[in-house]
Amino acid sequence: VDSQLEYSNLDLSKFAMFKPIIGIPTQGKASGTLKLKGPLPKNGNFQNLVVQTSFDIASLSLPMEHNKKKFPLEIPSLKGTVNLNQNKLIHKVNAKLLGGSVDVIGNLNIKNKKSANTTIKLKTIDLSSLDQFIPSMSGSVSGDAKLKGHLPKNGQIPNNLKVDTIFDLENLRMPVEIKGKMVNAEISKIKGNVSLNRKKLNHNITAKLLGGNVSAKGNLLLKDSGAPHAVDTAIGLEHLDLVLVQRLKKGDWIPTSGKLAGNLKLKGPIPEGKNSPIKIKAEGTLTASALALGTGEKKNVIETAKLTLKDSSKDFTQALIELDRFQTAGLEFKKIRTKFKINSKRIDLIEGRIFPKNGQLKLKGAFKPLSGAYRIQFQGDKLKVEDFTKQMVGPLNLQGKLNGKLPEKSTGFPDIAKELSGQMKLYLKDGTLPELKAVDALLTILNPTGALQTSKSGLNYESVGGDFKIVKGLVNTDNFEMKSPQINLQVVGEADLGADTVNAQVKAMPLQILDKTIKAIPLLGQILTGGKKGGIIETYFKVDGKLSA
Repeated sequence: VDSQLEYSNLDLSKFAMFKPIIGIPTQGKASGTLKLKGPLPKNGNFQNLVVQTSFDIASLSLPMEHNKKKFPLEIPSLKGTVNLNQNKLIHKVNAKLLGGSVDVIGNLNIKNKKSANTTIKLKTIDLSSLDQFIPSMSGSVSGDAKLKGHLPKNGQIPNNLKVDTIFDLENLRMPVEIKGKMVNAEISKIKGNVSLNRKKLNHNITAKLLGGNVSAKGNLLLKDSGAPHAVDTAIGLEHLDLVLVQRLKKGDWIPTSGKLAGNLKLKGPIPEGKNSPIKIKAEGTLTASALALGTGEKKNVIETAKLTLKDSSKDFTQALIELDRFQTAGLEFKKIRTKFKINSKRIDLIEGRIFPKNGQLKLKGAFKPLSGAYRIQFQGDKLKVEDFTKQMVGPLNLQGKLNGKLPEKSTGFPDIAKELSGQMKLYLKDGTLPELKAVDALLTILNPTGALQTSKSGLNYESVGGDFKIVKGLVNTDNFEMKSPQINLQVVGEADLGADTVNAQVKAMPLQILDKTIKAIPLLGQILTGGKKGGIIETYFKVDGKLSA
């Protein structure tokens, strides 16, 4: 063939006589030339065919489809040249669209092993023009992308493919789906460069979002399919405002205000599946300040929260969590400090210390993320019970061991409590119950004088405590006892933490009545007690109902 075709002002709207097809113009005016010279292709071989084209198309409209929704892509101007020679497609194309321009310059080898050496340039593309098929999207995009090497075939990335990109986006706003919920992600600026060479994706990116700055620099190793295989990157965070997090998720521990900063380095293989062990090593520090948590009625406040990660060896990472001035559920802690040792299968709490206003609570334990199994030991040191409840005052001795398994889907503490087992010892000495309505009522029945004294100064006790055994959320005790000058109480029974119920029997002995009687009639005391110390007047009560009432 040796032919030349020229066309001018072709009305592309005439294609409307056919059934609309995606990518076939429905509007536009086209002019250009087409030259063909050489033997016609045989068996897909264009080796000796020479093709030269030039085109200039105005007001082009192409029907497109996204998520089964059709929309017209408007291109005010599309022009350029495309030449084919020796199986090489040389192209230089410019398009005015989406409020900006796109230039594509280079060549494409169309042999069996297709390869490219081309550059794509974007200039001030207005993403709000895509609102018809991506609602709520806006922003401006500029950038360059250069491709060189063999193109992917059958979804596989060849080793010699090189891609270099430079991009700059401003005022980006786009819908993002997070756990089934669509939210608008807003990034005031994001720019950087990303390059692909021998399946290694090197990146250097900075972004302004959440009122602060984010940076990422490093590389991703890709599989032949293009899926990420391993990561080695450094992440920097500066003054991120956490107030926007509550738009993504609600909960008692979701931030409603606070600032986040830090530096974090991630290195290691990326888990292939949901149940694959996590082998990524992390190192660095994250710090949150003026942190407020809780999107509902429950509020939690942390003055400073700091996470420090150290890559100690190839087998584990050390983590240190420090919380300063932590307030939750009416409790206040001066400091919480916990040290962890983390590997791919478990997280060991090697040392934990909780500091209320008085004393400290020491912790040790372990957690297996894949199974959800955990165990924890705790030991109190010079604690005061008033730091944990306003209903009591005095020294507190607390120790125990707990274990269980976190459920995959949990609606709160009752689900967790059903898998809780262990044992605990509680002992209070030389303290006071400022308010205890149940005891006041009991003393009113058994000992009006004791009730009057209690209402004035509280119920002073010599000791309160006992042992508790927990099996699958059922808490049992057979030796919980309170000793005081006014009354002695002994409790036997159980509480169901999962069902929030209690079923117990209380034995009460009002000591003041017995003491006054024995002092008034010594002989009667000898007869009633057999000459031994103790009391004989006992009253039994049954306690049942809601544990939290």
